[in-house]
Amino acid sequence: MGAKRGHQLLTKAIAKTIPPLYSQEKVEDPIVRVKFFSPYSNWTWYVTEGQLTEEGNWRFFGLVDGFEVEWGYFMLSELENVEVKVLGLMMLAVERDCWFSPKPISGTEGGKKKGIKAKTQPEPEPIVFCPEGPNAFPAKPQQKTVPQRQRLFFEKEDKHEQQT
Repeated sequence: MGAKRGHQLLTKAIAKTIPPLYSQEKVEDPIVRVKFFSPYSNWTWYVTEGQLTEEGNWRFFGLVDGFEVEWGYFMLSELENVEVKVLGLMMLAVERDCWFSPKPISGTEGGKKKGIKAKTQPEPEPIVFCPEGPNAFPAKPQQKTVPQRQRLFFEKEDKHEQQT
């Protein structure tokens, strides 16, 4: 391998945050822990799970945005050893996005291309404005007083709208 990378693709600190394989299988919108990309192509790898193998290599699972956008397994050694020839020089073809912060897959470009929707929050309980019934309010609405400062602001707004 002729080229050198200025940083590690997987640091110990990042490795500690990656959930083990199959731990997010039932999660609709799993968290991406690390993003790898090729600056020389449109390929991106979004890691959602991973595990150190017996051989000392990392096996990842995540969304791969390449020729297709699909879920799959990939090895750290594969990413580390990809090289491309650019203007006669051998260059490392995969880098880690050092500015990436963990986020749900729906918040990534790959997740959007795949059509993954953000997990919707459960509907909140409806707010009951009048638990005592419609007769709990006075028949005639009370006049609300607006402070002088706000009144002047609204008057200016009204005049401006009338002029336009």
